[in-house]
Amino acid sequence: MTPKYRVLHTLKGLSVGGVQAWIMNVLRQMDCDRIQFDFMVETRVEDGYEQEVLAAGGHIFRAPNFRHHGRCAARLTQILRRHGRYDALHVHGRHNASIPITVARGCRVPVRIVHVHNRNEYHDRTVIQRTYKRAAKSLLLRNASWIVGCSSACLDSLYGTGAARANTKLRVLPYGIDLARFTRWDTRTAVAEEFAIPAGHKVLGHVGRFVAPKRHAFIVDVFAELVRRDESWFLLFVGDGAIRADIEWRVARLGLDNRVAFAGSRDDVPELMSAMDVFILPTTVEGFGLVLIEAQALGLPCVFTDTTPAEADIVPGLFRRLSLRDPVSRWADAVSDIAGAGKRPPTQAHALVADSLFNIARSTRVLLEQYYGLAA
Repeated sequence: MTPKYRVLHTLKGLSVGGVQAWIMNVLRQMDCDRIQFDFMVETRVEDGYEQEVLAAGGHIFRAPNFRHHGRCAARLTQILRRHGRYDALHVHGRHNASIPITVARGCRVPVRIVHVHNRNEYHDRTVIQRTYKRAAKSLLLRNASWIVGCSSACLDSLYGTGAARANTKLRVLPYGIDLARFTRWDTRTAVAEEFAIPAGHKVLGHVGRFVAPKRHAFIVDVFAELVRRDESWFLLFVGDGAIRADIEWRVARLGLDNRVAFAGSRDDVPELMSAMDVFILPTTVEGFGLVLIEAQALGLPCVFTDTTPAEADIVPGLFRRLSLRDPVSRWADAVSDIAGAGKRPPTQAHALVADSLFNIARSTRVLLEQYYGLAA
């Protein structure tokens, strides 16, 4: 019997999020009798998708906080030497990936992939920070087999404009979604009943972790402006995170409690999105924005920042791009305008996404063949 092809992924954790959702979509597509995904994570307790990983035959290894480079390197070395041969190490990160990639080369892991999922919009203020990042980028190029970005903008933010064209180690691998999950287009009644959405109200929606870069407070302000103009609006947040309580407080302070619902972390995100009228994503840093592909697959109009990679534009006429500097009133105008245009027929939108690079079947095939070196 041919041994399994074993891949060790390293990332902060397996909580429900965009990167984790893509990894799990790949896991569900591949043949788990041939390929095994294991994970080294820094979370100390069971989280998110871990049970599904274990059920698929994978292992979860706990590690120290990834900022502790020496301790993480020691833990990774221990895993690679004690738990059998790994065919690939797949590190999800940026500069901090330089340590595990270097360790993996020393342990003779044949395929070493760095996967960049976001853009770095933060300026390095000290000489030490700038020196560390220069050294890290050099180590990545020297020790990685591939440096993969979910968009060209991610690679450009790491190595400069046009980086992917200048170095053959740098490649773009678009995310993919499982389109079979985006075929429920009749969920409005059930969702309206669950969250007490009044009949005739338009639903502005957002899906994402409650963290500062997602700008939930700004979304609330846009929503308040929409309600000021037209009271037939309702806001649905899907997700959880550290600043959720702050946003709930802001909603209450503005007197919008009965117009805003917090769904929390859910397994039925496609069904919830299908019940929305407009999707909003004013994030400051977005490596790609997988949720925008999901929204478009449902024919859901989207309003998002102009810093989101152009690769996310799939269904013509279904989105509006705005600057982070645009005022709340401009964002409210865009939401109102695109809501008036209505949804795209979902079967048509679904077909366009299915024919794109963002179909998970295509994304998985490219990953397995071009990066892991496996036959389809």
